[in-house]
Formats: sequence, C-alpha cells, structure tokens
Amino acid sequence: MQSPESFDLSIHVEQGLEYYPLKNFGAALANGDLLLFVDSDVLPEEGWFAHLLGSLHRPDVQVVCGQTFVVPDGVFASAFALAWTYDLRDDSGQLIQPTKFYANNIAFRADVFRGTGFAPLGRRSRGASSLLRKELARMGVCVWENRSARVGHPPPSSFRHMAVRALAHGRDHYMKESEGRTVSGLRRSVSVAAARLGRGFVRTFRCWRQVGLRIWELPAVLAIISAYYGFFALGGLFTHVSPNGMGSRFRV
Repeated sequence: MQSPESFDLSIHVEQGLEYYPLKNFGAALANGDLLLFVDSDVLPEEGWFAHLLGSLHRPDVQVVCGQTFVVPDGVFASAFALAWTYDLRDDSGQLIQPTKFYANNIAFRADVFRGTGFAPLGRRSRGASSLLRKELARMGVCVWENRSARVGHPPPSSFRHMAVRALAHGRDHYMKESEGRTVSGLRRSVSVAAARLGRGFVRTFRCWRQVGLRIWELPAVLAIISAYYGFFALGGLFTHVSPNGMGSRFRV
C-alpha cells in the first residue's frame, strides 16, 4: 500500500456534469490500476482507506464499497439514520456481498470499471449503481462491502432540502418502474412509499435506543419520516402528471 505522500494530486473542474457523469469523467482522467470514488459529503472513519483498498488484495474482489450510515446526531439525523436508504451502523467488520451498494465510497479495479462505467439515466438523477450492478453480474463480477470501512453520511441539511431530495427520489423511482405514464406505475410508486414508511416506523420502534433517542422524541422522528415519504409519494404523482417538468427539476 502506498503512503499518502506518493500520490499525485491534480484538480479538474468540469461544468455541467451531474453525479454519475462526473464520476465517469474522473475515471477517464485517471491512469492507475485502481479507481477510488469518494463523495465530498461523506466523512470517512479512521482506517477507512486501509480497510477499503486492503480488500482488493483478495484476487476474487474486483469491486468493493465501504459501509455508509447516517450519524444519528440529534432528532432530525436520527430519523434518517433509522428510515432513509442506508442501514444503521454495523461494527461487525464483515466483508459481505450487499443487496445494494452506493457510489459515495467505492473502489474498482480500473479495467473492470472501464468495461462498464455508469450508464446514462436520461431524466433520472439516480439509479446508475443498480444498472452497474446488473452489468457487473452479467460479467461475473460481484460487488463486495467491507463493513470495517465506514463513512458517515449527513442527513438533508434542512426541511427544504429534505423535500427536494424526497421529490427527486419519488420521481426517479416512478421513472424506473413505469414505462410511460401508467396508472400501475403510479400505484407501485405510492405503494413503495407506503412500504418504506412502514419499514421506517418498524425500525424506529425496534432501534430507537440504539441511535440514542429518548422516548418522548419518537413522535418527532415519526413525523419527519412521514414527511419524507409523503414527498416521495408526491414525487411519483407529479412525475405521472408532468414527466418532462419533473425530469428537468430537482436534479439531486
């Protein structure tokens, strides 16, 4: 493993690229045998780098991500730690094949990533990781997650930011599940919002002590979760009514 002093650092700015195209752009500039993607809003824990890249010493590991969790720092953050897309922090240190992965901290053998890259998404702004996973599976490549390589992810920065993210989340799920503007696609979108809301409630009642909540804070947490998935459902509904309008807005 090279020491940090042996890395060459250069900064490139590219205008007009969104999340996944920006990663493809960065990969095209890199010239090493390994590619490491790290988002600017995650905070790696001590040892993250060594654990993540150390996984690639195993010849069967060609793609590995770290564990992402929301730090439950306060009531608002605890609501997202419990009910958002990420699992609660896991200190098991296992190297597993996760059911889904995130691109906010992930390493690839360069030839593997360059054989695929992140696919274009059209009017969606999320979901390329799922497409990449399917393409890697077709190639016989597994994605691994090292749960000793942990990064903290912040919750939305405000109620407005929460609403924007939830609307975009609902839009992207509707576009992913529905070919055209279909009532069945809208029903699936709303049912997914309801299912995730229910899952968030269940996890809250099971794990509120684990994230350091006090019992009188639970109503506020449940209200925050309900608001998020309410906006999620509205994102699907608004997209059903105006796919072009929603596709051009909430690019997060």
